[in-house]
Amino acid sequence: MLYLVSWTIHSSHRNAAIKRFLGAAAQPPGEVKLLGRWHAVGPLTGFALAETDDLQALFHWFMQWSDLLDFDVVPALTDEQLGQALQASQSHWWQHE
Repeated sequence: MLYLVSWTIHSSHRNAAIKRFLGAAAQPPGEVKLLGRWHAVGPLTGFALAETDDLQALFHWFMQWSDLLDFDVVPALTDEQLGQALQASQSHWWQHE
């Protein structure tokens, strides 16, 4: 399953976050595939796209950073997956119009 992850770094923890990022903690555990990660220029924010079927591994990754960052994590669908879901539920919509 895909997850959209956004974060904000506490300004008081900026230096600690930089040090940790430059170390080995930047990469997620092996059960979580990091598909991409982007960092804002200016504000201490960013976002990533991760894929995993192991929610415990995802949780473990965030716990490694939770003392320095605030996270927002939401499940995500690809265009193809969304199209399939819309097609499957389309008959339900027509019944309620």
